[in-house]
Amino acid sequence: MVDRLITELQMIRDKTAEFSGLTTRMKTDNDLRNLVKVPMKTLDGSADAPKVANVTLPDPALIMAKTIAQLIGAERQPVVEGSGLSDAATTIIENFIEDMEFEIDNLLNEKGEFPSQSFHADTACSRGRVAEQILTRVVDGVYLPDVRPLDTLYFKYELGARGMLWGSVESVRSKANINDSYPEAKFVGKEGTVQDFWNKKENIIYIDDKEVRRLPIKGVLGYDLGKPPFILQVVPAGSVLKDKDNLKHTGESIYEMLRGVFPEKNFLASTFKTHTYGLFEPAVQIYDKEHGAGATPPDEYVGSPGSQTMVDAPGAIQPVSTPDIKRSTMQYLQMVNDEIDKAGYSSMDFGQPEWPLSFIAMAKLAKNKGELLLPRLQALTLLAQARYRMIIEQFLLINETLELGELGHRRKYSPEQLRGAYTIKFHFFTTSKEEMAVNSTIAEAIRKDVSSDYIRREIYKLSNPDGERTKQRAEQAEQLDPAILLFNQGHSLIDAGRDIEAELVLQRLESMLRQRRIPVFQGQVEGEPKAPERTVGKQLMPLFSGGGGGRGTPPTEGEE
Repeated sequence: MVDRLITELQMIRDKTAEFSGLTTRMKTDNDLRNLVKVPMKTLDGSADAPKVANVTLPDPALIMAKTIAQLIGAERQPVVEGSGLSDAATTIIENFIEDMEFEIDNLLNEKGEFPSQSFHADTACSRGRVAEQILTRVVDGVYLPDVRPLDTLYFKYELGARGMLWGSVESVRSKANINDSYPEAKFVGKEGTVQDFWNKKENIIYIDDKEVRRLPIKGVLGYDLGKPPFILQVVPAGSVLKDKDNLKHTGESIYEMLRGVFPEKNFLASTFKTHTYGLFEPAVQIYDKEHGAGATPPDEYVGSPGSQTMVDAPGAIQPVSTPDIKRSTMQYLQMVNDEIDKAGYSSMDFGQPEWPLSFIAMAKLAKNKGELLLPRLQALTLLAQARYRMIIEQFLLINETLELGELGHRRKYSPEQLRGAYTIKFHFFTTSKEEMAVNSTIAEAIRKDVSSDYIRREIYKLSNPDGERTKQRAEQAEQLDPAILLFNQGHSLIDAGRDIEAELVLQRLESMLRQRRIPVFQGQVEGEPKAPERTVGKQLMPLFSGGGGGRGTPPTEGEE
């Protein structure tokens, strides 16, 4: 047992050493995000620069927060497809997924954790890898939807030709938490480092490198899973090359193109601030006729606010000439900001548009930011698919009919309802108001050349384009015939319990139909209320630069 223990711990240690470059990158990104202050260095980088007003700008935290918020706000729609499955059968599986989502997040909330989508949005942006530990099981007759999002900085694993060979989650826990989870440990320290190691057969727990538990998977979960209960997805960003030290360049965070830019912007901000401080008490040279260069400087600065200094010769006090740094630093600042724009973020994302932009300019900005989000959305989609493949696999191994969902809307699911050959897909939709404005302008510009279905699917990228088409046709029917409008209004009033108003609408409808004298609608007759006319879309912003799409001053010739 001792040899096996050393071997397993050595596997973790070896993998930790292998991941060292990746770990360093993740920690560097974390320091940027947390705005850790780094003093300006001397030119040779050997020491901190003296007499510098160091500044740490909040750009890394702002960009991280905004990107995470966009991913959290993305609408996720499960779609189940399978040959031979009826719509009712696929709907049951889709309902199971939605109810399981509630159960998972409810359990995480009870443990003081973030909802899973919020957690994964964060790690997809900050770590470049998303992972979960899935331990669904029945405990004392109660189903436990134990799905744990993992911080991939503290997750070590080995992948084989057909999936994961082993995985281990490292965590630092308090004495109370350790003894609650592993009472056999009888832990006495203040806190300990726990390694939760799983391979295809066993679960082994180490606390401060000492084994405290070794059980077969069935002894922990109640069924034999036959593989480590982990899923992992690397964000498809960064390098795919197979160089020996390339791991740190794979699964990149959103700082991939910005990691070296933020310190340069802090350097410029520190330069500006230090220069500004120097303007309060600039360096001066004072003429001393008696003692010359060996004279002792006055105790009090000669230019202090409100002071009056007498001199005995013209130009006795002169400022020391310093080079003008403003022009060069402003040019450098523009270069740095250009790099941030190229990486996907512009001043518009921070509420600072410089003029009303054309839709082409906004579309380019949206495209840049979309390229930043796309690999993260892809990783979250693949993770969600892997999650429900494993959850359903475990559900079938548990082999019990279980009740899931929100209180008052709980539904029962049996293993038979989840068996079968089918695929689970997830569609993510993320659209800001700015993107909707751009899409609306594009739609109006091409409406004469493409179908409405193309606009719904390819321009607006609606989550349910067929449903929108049905609603649009219903609205068009109301516009074509006011009787249909009255009929639908009456039903809406009845559903709302406003029976008296519904009766008045019914009387109006009956009067209208009597005037027609036939049961088939033949359009509007004299005296009928006119159906509302359909409004024609108006271009929201100029197609190209030069104004016409909003209030404000268009860019000057030099700004085009």
